[in-house]
Amino acid sequence: MKKRGFTLIELLVVLGILAILFAISILAIKPLEFFKKTKDAKRIADLENLKKALELIIAENKGILVFTTSTNNIIFLSLKDASPTCSTYINSGLLPSPPAGYEYRCSNNPEDVINGWLPINFTSSNLVNIAKLLVDPQNKPPYFYSFITDGTNFEFTAYLESETNKGPNSISSNDKGRSDYVYEIGNSNITPFSFLNSRAGRISTYCFAKTFGTVDKQQSIHAIKDSNNNFVIAGYGRYSSGSDYDFWVLKLNNQGTILNQNNFGGNDNDYFYNLIQTNDGGYLLAGWSTSYSGNNDAVAAKLNNSLNISWLKFYGTSTNDYFRSAVEVDDGYILGGYISETGKAYIVKVDKNNGNSIWQKLYSTSTGSLEIYEMKVLPDGNIAIIGSYNNSMIWFAKITKNGNVILSKFYSSNGNNIGVTLDIDGNNFIIGARTTGVNSTQDILLLKIDSQGNIISNRVLSAAGTEDIRKIINMDDSYLIVGYTNSSPALSYDYLLTKVNKDFDNFSVIFQKIYGGSGADYARGAAIGSDGGILLSGYTSSIGAGSDDIWLIKTNSSGTLQFNTSSVRNIDSSLSISYLGVFLIGNLPLTVEDVTNSYFVTSLPSINTNRISYTEFSQSNSCE
Repeated sequence: MKKRGFTLIELLVVLGILAILFAISILAIKPLEFFKKTKDAKRIADLENLKKALELIIAENKGILVFTTSTNNIIFLSLKDASPTCSTYINSGLLPSPPAGYEYRCSNNPEDVINGWLPINFTSSNLVNIAKLLVDPQNKPPYFYSFITDGTNFEFTAYLESETNKGPNSISSNDKGRSDYVYEIGNSNITPFSFLNSRAGRISTYCFAKTFGTVDKQQSIHAIKDSNNNFVIAGYGRYSSGSDYDFWVLKLNNQGTILNQNNFGGNDNDYFYNLIQTNDGGYLLAGWSTSYSGNNDAVAAKLNNSLNISWLKFYGTSTNDYFRSAVEVDDGYILGGYISETGKAYIVKVDKNNGNSIWQKLYSTSTGSLEIYEMKVLPDGNIAIIGSYNNSMIWFAKITKNGNVILSKFYSSNGNNIGVTLDIDGNNFIIGARTTGVNSTQDILLLKIDSQGNIISNRVLSAAGTEDIRKIINMDDSYLIVGYTNSSPALSYDYLLTKVNKDFDNFSVIFQKIYGGSGADYARGAAIGSDGGILLSGYTSSIGAGSDDIWLIKTNSSGTLQFNTSSVRNIDSSLSISYLGVFLIGNLPLTVEDVTNSYFVTSLPSINTNRISYTEFSQSNSCE
């Protein structure tokens, strides 16, 4: 008798039965985990649908959202509560208090499309048809949805149940949000970080102190946290004693483990000074180099996400030219610096694909020199600039993405004042500057101005020695200041980390810390980790393999390291608070020259790669 094989239909039936049996077996083994993941899938789908609905309404209303109530500094929650401020949950301890300066909003009928938990009347839209608002499958703490908006930007969050969906390399960490433990979706990361941490019950932070170096000098100048919640560090280093410097870029995870690194350069000295992540997931670096002409030439490099070179270009004149800052706009990258011989600010807009210049412009005054230290892209697409005028006054300017000047102002008071760093705080700006106006030594000046450059207030942090500021970061309820000091109890120059409140009328220091050893230690950059920890980047001669090593310190959100050794002293500092006095403020007319056709753009014929063979010294632990 001839044996008959299975027909296609029979095979499909068998495979279907096996699939069902497999699913049942998995469900029988881990039923709770299965249901957690099912609810998490609904949460992710819910927030994706809400995001799409808001995007349709924004398009329908020509770029704006229309709200049924005030949304300023309010976090809307999907929780059902007769109290509009969610006090039932707060008073019972189920919900942490809102971040400083914020309020919660709850609804007694959260699914209602008109008066529900979201401050939007969905029935007024011709494009969106929603019968009821989506809420969390459990909808009780800690499982609920949140929403926050500044009028144009918005963000939703959810806390997922499955442990596999939280933490590093999970769905929650790969959503391009700021927390590894909360799922975030929207068009901007605007949810207060303290709220993200508190709703997820995340307090523990991974701390470390690490050096990377050779027998000679390495220095880290800039640090960022990228969209994958990794840290990327830019600087330079020598690959052997007395050799020239090469560009150096390192990528680390939140625990300080090296994920990738690349060092490269020409046949002379190459220095990276600034770093941003680009919208395509890669990185743009800016600095200067003597590898092309023998003079300092402004340089920019585009790297992909793996830190491989996409393009490397040199810009400038036959004299000394420098880039200190870079930003991305919708149709290019903009690089800013200065020409030392002429005393003119130098800005170049380049093509994203190849680095070729779209335009090159010089900005100058008839009375003094200009230098750019940092640039920021504003919500309206324009660019804010901070720098120095005549090396003694603060210079603040705004330009369009095409380089046209919107405003230009200078600020002068007692002593010399140089703007070094700035950040955006709502409609205002916070400027970090150096000043000699209080003591004969250098101190830290904080200057708050409005959108038109008018002064709101200022404060000075000072001690007996020298204090320098290199980075200021706008936090939810405070400003974080990074630099270095040689004032006691510093042994030489030590890293300085200071956190202050935003209320200049009732100004106070939240904490001050110094970190360092017996040698000189200089903090130059900082970034905030996905766990709320603070990464400080710079260089040290106190420990490591050579005379200067890249030194990365990651503290908890209060600046604390659990370990305290002779090489990593983690002690409180004390800077006095004062007021600089009356500022002279005025418009600073600028002459703008288009030098696109007279300034060069070129590449090196060959690039040396990975000449730095570094050693690593590290101390790591969980600091809380």
